Amino acid sequence: MRRFSFVPLLAAFVLILTSLPVDAHPKKEERREKGLSQLEQLEEHQSGQKELPHEEYIDLLNELAISYRYKNTDCIRFYSEMALKHNSEEEYLNGYINSEIYLAYYYAEASKYDESLFRFEKLRTKTDEIGDPELSVNLMRFRVMYDLFSGSQKDLIKHTYESIDLCQKYGYKKQEAILHHNLGFTYYRYGLHDKAKEEYTKSEALWNELDQPENAAYACSNMALNAVDAEDYETFHIYRKKSIDILNSETDPLWSSRAYRVYAHYYIKRNNLDSALYWTDKAQKLINQLKNKRDQLELNTLYTDLYIRRMELDKAEEQAIAAIQLSKFLKDSIDLVGAYENYKKIAMLQGDQEKAYSLLLEYTDLKTKFDRVAANQTLDFLRAQSQYDADIAAKESALAEKNWIILGILFLLFCVLAILYLASQNYANQKEANKKLSQLNDSKDKLFSIISHDLISPVNTLKEMLTLYRDNVLSESEVLESIPRLKSRVDMSSFALNNLLYWAQTQMSGFHANPVEVDLKKRAQMTCSFFNEDIENKNISLNCEIPVGYKARFDVNHLDVILRNLVSNAIKFTPEGGEIQFRITELDNRIAFEVINEGVSIPTEVIQALEDDQTYSSSPGTRQEKGTGVGLKIAKELTELNGGEFELVTPGVDGTTVRIYLPKVSPLKAVV
Repeated sequence: MRRFSFVPLLAAFVLILTSLPVDAHPKKEERREKGLSQLEQLEEHQSGQKELPHEEYIDLLNELAISYRYKNTDCIRFYSEMALKHNSEEEYLNGYINSEIYLAYYYAEASKYDESLFRFEKLRTKTDEIGDPELSVNLMRFRVMYDLFSGSQKDLIKHTYESIDLCQKYGYKKQEAILHHNLGFTYYRYGLHDKAKEEYTKSEALWNELDQPENAAYACSNMALNAVDAEDYETFHIYRKKSIDILNSETDPLWSSRAYRVYAHYYIKRNNLDSALYWTDKAQKLINQLKNKRDQLELNTLYTDLYIRRMELDKAEEQAIAAIQLSKFLKDSIDLVGAYENYKKIAMLQGDQEKAYSLLLEYTDLKTKFDRVAANQTLDFLRAQSQYDADIAAKESALAEKNWIILGILFLLFCVLAILYLASQNYANQKEANKKLSQLNDSKDKLFSIISHDLISPVNTLKEMLTLYRDNVLSESEVLESIPRLKSRVDMSSFALNNLLYWAQTQMSGFHANPVEVDLKKRAQMTCSFFNEDIENKNISLNCEIPVGYKARFDVNHLDVILRNLVSNAIKFTPEGGEIQFRITELDNRIAFEVINEGVSIPTEVIQALEDDQTYSSSPGTRQEKGTGVGLKIAKELTELNGGEFELVTPGVDGTTVRIYLPKVSPLKAVV
């Protein structure tokens, strides 16, 4: 992530200090805690004391820009443009869009509506292309403020409800609370007190849900102002109590000032002018810390009314002139008419008939225009809201009518998909069954081939020997001499036949385990003695390193079959003079039984076939010994049937380790 080096940062810091607008950096004691923390981070970054990632730096500038909303419009522009300067190539796209949004908002708050609208429309196209809902919501939220400042009632209603819908869709409750608050203010401004109360209530509920009591207090403060204007003093006192503790703490000078003005309005209504002036002075003291022309205009109007009522006409005239100038700058027709009306009253009270007449003419002209425009605006406002409600109702009705059609189509589609799925499954099952049948046929052919060619050999040998003995070709001593060798061959054939029968049983009906406690050393020694002749013929060294005392819970017949298959396989692939090892390793709750042989490793395709539970072809041994191709498969199946685990390891080019994990019965005893 990109970072800034010390030298450019130092230069940027000098540039900032020399190019800041007047009052762009309010004194630290006048900042809120969050604003102070942000500025300290920024100053540390600019002075090279702290390295911030590029995106974090841009976000910090944007947060600072918008934190001056309603307080110092120059700072909004200053920090937004600084963010754009350091993000000119749009490396951080979301940061770039937010900077542009706040700059467009600056132009709206500065009453430069054409420039603001141009920027907002351009941003709307760009955010639609990006498709990020968070950016869209942020854009629409500030576009609504443009509509409010510029007096575009139709767009205000349209964009506010579009924004609320977006917030509800994506769960942006904070932004939704702000939008309901702003909509409440709009209703209040046009004297629709019930609707204003409804929107403020929604805003307060959302802030409470988000556990943000300070913002909930702002909503309550505006609710109290709406109640004063509606002369609903009971509601005023309820919401005044809800907000007074937080707003009186003056952690946010702007909102504390607004709360004090609510109290001033209330006391004017109650004709308590001293209390009204007290709260107005407190509000003005806080606004002096900020650069907010709109709130200053409200204070000028409030002071004018107070000083007229107190007959302090020179002060009243001064405030009225200031209100006229600010109203013209902000293009605020409502407050401009009110300011001229107050100025006319002052002139009449001062006895200046000529000035009063001149102001009367100007006031009458403005009032006539304003009444006509205001009436049209209010009508447009209500018509826009009514049209919006009608559109929503029409959409809901049309949607309800289409629901059954959509449900029907979905049901038919579901049925078609279900039929296709069942047909596909049937085809797949049939294909799998055919495959298994083909494998069983191949296995059957293989079984008969082994029986007819390999197992018949020792039987024929025995038959020939008995025939020769009967015909006195072989003597009794020669027969007795051949019996051990013949017995060994018959035993091997019996072992192979048992393997085939075990395998055939698994293919047809399966088999079951009958686990008991088994002495592993004893079973291993019996297996080794079974292969004595083959071991001697190949001059193989068989090391049976099995300590006394190891016991496993296993079917004894199954274990014999497993061990004979493993040793038979090891003898088959171990070269003459090679070595085979029997080893046991004790684990936590299992015993690892290993058969390790030198020589040819088991082919990869055989290992894969075992893992996939497929048949495979047996490879010839070092003396071209033949096999059935089912020995390792039977060993694996029997191991798993008894709750064990079968593992093949080929450490390199030569040799194989077959490891089976058996359930342990008792701990290790003395080794002998």
